[in-house]
Amino acid sequence: MFKPKLSVSVGYFGLEWLKNGGYKIIRRESEFEKTVSKMQKCGFDAIEFGTAGPWNFEEERENFPHIKTAIKVIKDYGINFHSAHLPFSLSWYNISSLDEKERLNSVEHFKWVVECFNGELPNLFVVHPDPAPEEGEDRKAKLYQLIKSLDAMCDYSPIPICVENMVGTGMLNVSSEAKEVLNAVKKLYMTVDINHALYEDPADYISAVGSRVKNVHVSDNDGTFERHWLPKEGIINFNKVLSALDKANYQGTLTYEVGVGTKYSVEQVKNNYEELISDYNK
Repeated sequence: MFKPKLSVSVGYFGLEWLKNGGYKIIRRESEFEKTVSKMQKCGFDAIEFGTAGPWNFEEERENFPHIKTAIKVIKDYGINFHSAHLPFSLSWYNISSLDEKERLNSVEHFKWVVECFNGELPNLFVVHPDPAPEEGEDRKAKLYQLIKSLDAMCDYSPIPICVENMVGTGMLNVSSEAKEVLNAVKKLYMTVDINHALYEDPADYISAVGSRVKNVHVSDNDGTFERHWLPKEGIINFNKVLSALDKANYQGTLTYEVGVGTKYSVEQVKNNYEELISDYNK
């Protein structure tokens, strides 16, 4: 019987809009604990801690160290701290940047982020390459920059790093790009986001990457846009996805990335997972 453990991505930071049109960063402390408590009651195996926030450089430097509060909640409830989705930005943080100074600064910032965990580490980190390359940019050159960054990050990190496939024209949107990067960075692994695989069947993407898949983001789409729906609400064939993972001897979790607590309840995720597993193992 093939039954990967169940995980879900839970975010910690958000925005509160002010009457003057501005905003302030909020830490969803009570909501986060309520979700983790429900996860424990429903028998979830693990959690992916979503640390990405809607911030600029200064805001991230101010707020990110508060992750220690959320990590304590995870550990207090006895949930396996499986993964942490690290921050990303479209403006100032880009490990694929063609600007060498920006790329190097991004790698240094990654090191700072790692240190903020203060030794309370998950099993792995999830990082983004460039999600939106500009039109006309040299994609091969960006892959080369990405390889340099990930090589340095893997050497520095005390735990495995999983780079995620991006949606649309984002980096690693097809498995051939992923394989090029993985072949160059021997310590690197993949987070395959099923919902992001719009240019290639997600099962084929998994089969191509094989044993280097160490993390999977689970949600459904309409075949044209990423939707982050529950599986079976869109067009993805999840029996085929699970078969590809099974054949790859996948040992990671199925990490639902569906907006738990906002779009869907913890209970809905658990029921959906049990249905997927049951259908596949019939």
